[in-house]
Amino acid sequence: MPRVSTLRPVTALIATRPTPTGLEVALVHHPAGQRIDGDVWAFPPGEGEATGAGWRAPPFGPVRDDGRFVQGDDLTPGAGWVLARDLLDRWANDEALVAPWTRAALAALVDGRPLEDACPAGREAEVVDLVPGLRVVPVRTPTLPPATHTNCYVVGDGPEVVVVDPASPYEDEQERLDRLLDGLGRRVREVLLTHHHPDHVGGAERLARRLGVPVAAHARTAERLLGRGTRVDRLVEDGEAIDLPGPRPRRLRAHLLEGHADGHLVFHEEATGHVIAGDMVAGTGTIIVDPPEGKMALYLQSLARLKGLGAPVLYPAHGPPIGDPARLVDEYVAHRLDRERKVLAAVVAGAAPVDVLVPRAYPEVAPALYPFAARSLLAHLLKLEAEGRVARAGDAWVVCTTP
Repeated sequence: MPRVSTLRPVTALIATRPTPTGLEVALVHHPAGQRIDGDVWAFPPGEGEATGAGWRAPPFGPVRDDGRFVQGDDLTPGAGWVLARDLLDRWANDEALVAPWTRAALAALVDGRPLEDACPAGREAEVVDLVPGLRVVPVRTPTLPPATHTNCYVVGDGPEVVVVDPASPYEDEQERLDRLLDGLGRRVREVLLTHHHPDHVGGAERLARRLGVPVAAHARTAERLLGRGTRVDRLVEDGEAIDLPGPRPRRLRAHLLEGHADGHLVFHEEATGHVIAGDMVAGTGTIIVDPPEGKMALYLQSLARLKGLGAPVLYPAHGPPIGDPARLVDEYVAHRLDRERKVLAAVVAGAAPVDVLVPRAYPEVAPALYPFAARSLLAHLLKLEAEGRVARAGDAWVVCTTP
């Protein structure tokens, strides 16, 4: 099965100048708090002499960049001169966020190697590591559109790593992950799961048994996976710390954030502050809260806890890293509360069953998506029912009258 995505042609300008202290390169620093590429250093867009070098972004979503490096001499607006070696050192010391294709080009320039050898155009980046030891590996899964992949994470900068959500059930993707892990030359300590949904656990059992390591997850995830072909060997507690020694030590703190799924964990990497968020948020698509497991009030509480972690970057299960976590969470909460008002207004307009309420509360949704909207609408109704604002009357939902 091919990896489905549309390639978007983009160019990035490489301009350099020698200085007594080393080679300087024209770079832009995207503002912290920008949703995509926030706080990331990159080559600026521009025009120049074409090269055979470039990059192809991983399949985070249905559209991804197919980049080409071009060479020029001018400093483009927004760019500044940066010592290439200094930026590489800052990345290595957790002081700067730099994508792997940018680092490959910088290293080639510093060493005087051909760009085409270091980063040939059209070669897909299989791993994105904005900081050392926190690697994002999108793997193809049978997930919900528009997403086509689930992000697997390989965390650790020393002799041991952990693998979070090796999600793909497909043999070719499992073998690709095998090659990547074998190439790291590090021991996998265990496989961690954020939660039990099929597009997160599809390759967990197979990888764990191949490597002879345990699968670890929350107790409620273990319960959900009983009889489904994935055995949880170790239970992860809310608040547990997982230490990974190395040149840049990594510590993952597990936080139980439910509402989307029972037993859902996020992993807060405390040295960088970055958070592996699972299905709490999405960079591609949306998050479904599907009763009875999905609980809207609990999901909103978990979003507040997620915001409270203060992460500079969130790593969702679907889509690219998110550079404005606080604003994104605020948008999620505002969207859910706005939908709740529409759901309540739909009931006020007349008692009706869920299938009649859906087009009232979701007027912008195509009929083909009504089944998904109905699950979300039910989650809102159950929250409103718990608050004493609506009630059931047979198959219909009605507004509660004030005594």
